[in-house]
Amino acid sequence: MIPILATVLLTWALCMPLHFYGKKQKNKVLSLVFKALPTIMAAMFAGYAALFLPGSDDYARLIFLGLCVCVFADVLLDIRFEIGGFLFFLGHVLYVLALSRYRVLSWWCLTVFVIAAAVLEIFVYRYRDKVPARFILLGLQIYALALSALLTMGLLTACGGKTTDKTVDLTAFYNTLAEEYGWAEDAASSGEEDIMMMNLEGDMLEGSYPGLADVATKQLIAKAPMISAVVNEIVLAECGTEEDAATAASILQDRVDAQAEGGAWYPESMETWSNAQVVQNGTYVAMIATADHEEEIAEQFNALFA
Repeated sequence: MIPILATVLLTWALCMPLHFYGKKQKNKVLSLVFKALPTIMAAMFAGYAALFLPGSDDYARLIFLGLCVCVFADVLLDIRFEIGGFLFFLGHVLYVLALSRYRVLSWWCLTVFVIAAAVLEIFVYRYRDKVPARFILLGLQIYALALSALLTMGLLTACGGKTTDKTVDLTAFYNTLAEEYGWAEDAASSGEEDIMMMNLEGDMLEGSYPGLADVATKQLIAKAPMISAVVNEIVLAECGTEEDAATAASILQDRVDAQAEGGAWYPESMETWSNAQVVQNGTYVAMIATADHEEEIAEQFNALFA
């Protein structure tokens, strides 16, 4: 996330002087291109996250749509101010809807919103004589309300506080991984290089992960390759409490340690198991033991909760 933000900020820092240079030279094309370029880059990053990263949700899609709208707003604001202003208003509404998914609305939110709205409305009213038309003044007043809502949601989200619990569909996440890495369970529809996987249930689950079946879980996916010499084992679980998740993580780590210390038999397999990842995020826990993809999948798992 930090490299992406740094790239966008660097692009903005480079483009703004060129934007103002274009305005000074009365070169509208140059000015508009460099004005919109940072927002276009931000929209591209957001689009990739919303459309291609596993676990992307409505938050990511709303941010992406908001940035797309603001790209057009950047351009149209210098061509048709009213249309550009309306698009900025629409973009801010989309941002507010996105951030509201991670806030429980309360009297505290309302209080901050009223204060922010009052300050901005007073500012607009103070400079009302410089506004050329009444409908533009009305538009600025409505825009101030949207900006107040965005400032409120952004401030309260950044400062923490009570947020809604985020539910992650682990089955959908696993299916995304299976498609990306070529894991199949139906031999008839599998490719030549696909790894054939099977569910670990009942005695098989207990044999590999003693005690895991006794942990209270809301979702549990345990997969292993049909050929034991292949290391491609993955467990995804949503537990009832964080304590249950810690217990599950301990059981999963025991499996990793046992396999890495000789249980996997083959030297290459033991080395792969030694690189396996056990990750806990709140009530969610994952164990990833795959050749070459452990860190990559662990990052994707953590991204589900970003």
